[in-house]
Amino acid sequence: MSEKVSRRKYIAVAGAAAAAAVIGGAAYYLSRPAPPPPTPTPKPTPKLTPAPTITPAPTPKPTVTPAPTATPKPTATPKPGQVEVTLAYSGWGSDTMNNIISDFSKENPSIKVTVFTMAGGKPYHDKMVTMLTAGKGYDIVYGGVMEEFADAGWIIPIEDRIPKKLLEDMNVVSKESMTYKDHIWGMPWYLRIGYGFNYNIKMLEKAGIDEPAKTWSELRQHCLLIKEKGIVEYPLAFSAMQDTDTWGVYTSLLHSYGLTFFDEDGKCILNSPEHVQVLQMMVDWIHKDKIVHPTCLESEMHGVTELMAGGEVAMTLNGYYYLKTVNDPEKSKVAGQVYAAPYPGSEDRPGKGGGLSESVGWYVTYVSKHPDEAYKFIEWLGGPQGHKRWWMEKMLFPSYNSLASDPEVLEAFPEAKGYFEQMPYLSYLKDKLYEGLTRPFRTEYEELTAEQISAAITKVKTPKEALDTIVEKVTALQKKYYK
Repeated sequence: MSEKVSRRKYIAVAGAAAAAAVIGGAAYYLSRPAPPPPTPTPKPTPKLTPAPTITPAPTPKPTVTPAPTATPKPTATPKPGQVEVTLAYSGWGSDTMNNIISDFSKENPSIKVTVFTMAGGKPYHDKMVTMLTAGKGYDIVYGGVMEEFADAGWIIPIEDRIPKKLLEDMNVVSKESMTYKDHIWGMPWYLRIGYGFNYNIKMLEKAGIDEPAKTWSELRQHCLLIKEKGIVEYPLAFSAMQDTDTWGVYTSLLHSYGLTFFDEDGKCILNSPEHVQVLQMMVDWIHKDKIVHPTCLESEMHGVTELMAGGEVAMTLNGYYYLKTVNDPEKSKVAGQVYAAPYPGSEDRPGKGGGLSESVGWYVTYVSKHPDEAYKFIEWLGGPQGHKRWWMEKMLFPSYNSLASDPEVLEAFPEAKGYFEQMPYLSYLKDKLYEGLTRPFRTEYEELTAEQISAAITKVKTPKEALDTIVEKVTALQKKYYK
């Protein structure tokens, strides 16, 4: 994949603008369609051969969906005696997908997996809805469609199939992402850990800095020192354009301070003194301290990556997977110098900023003629074997705790060790303080927050004025949709 194009262009959820609160994440990642079409009468659910029963993890909601491109034709027909399982997805990372299928086929020669690739995002969503409504479709679908498709009866719950050992190994965020209405519906593609904190070790050493910042005040001090010593004029980079990426950076900072968007009663509290202070900190970094590269006001994530790869900045808050690009000698002037560190935290939680995280899943459909075989493949694809492949070849973060100590995993990208240290501090993005409260007006919410945070960053409004506007309009939207 060309790194000239932001990965958020590849990751689309069935339907709409990228999910605003992604951290660690990155807002580029997701969104789901605005209110889905009328839900058809659920179809009878095919029975899967049961395995040990487990108690599903609480809390629901996933999202995300990688998505570009081509439309290759499926491979040859199954051999006599083989069962064919079909999978439809966007085609991102198709070389790795083919390698996973090859691994699986060696262990399961009686199952032939045929992949159909097509445009992702809304076109994918709409096509799946049309087919499944008509009782047609593929054995396996993917993406940010879980709740909608589960409510429609289009995908099959799988908690009775997942081995207990596998579920216990799965990171709690991925487990929660796959859970809805007391059922587990899919296997995770990967763990999206949100934004990553990356630093150029050579620049820090030149400034006499022994280790990366653990708090935001320490990060500011490091940037000012690097600037003072003339190492680079603007040590820090993150997306600061009018875009959900910028909202994502802001919400990652809120999360690192333990701040939420809504209180327990569902009231939007984004204009509290604490929330205003965090936004003011971002504005000061740009305009007062002048430690943020000015092109960030017009850059999304790939632009931030280019600044680091060009040796123009010392630190970034960016999509974690771009660490691979900035250490690629063919794409970077500073290859081998950039490392990950745990996301900085507040003064009372140094190095524990964590990230807002989630997983997108692979799901077995109700129209599958071979649901047991389809489940067997998604257990491989979405289990440790598949996740190890995705990490080793595409640097998609694995959802399994055991892989955090796998020597091959750690040796593949030793510069990424800081991301694994961040795992215990991840939080599920779509918790009750965000997802359910904005779903009916998701598109308006994302446009509103991106617009107002940009207004503050460009000093069109004060941070307080911008956040007051968000709260006022969100309150009006809640009254409109929650009568």
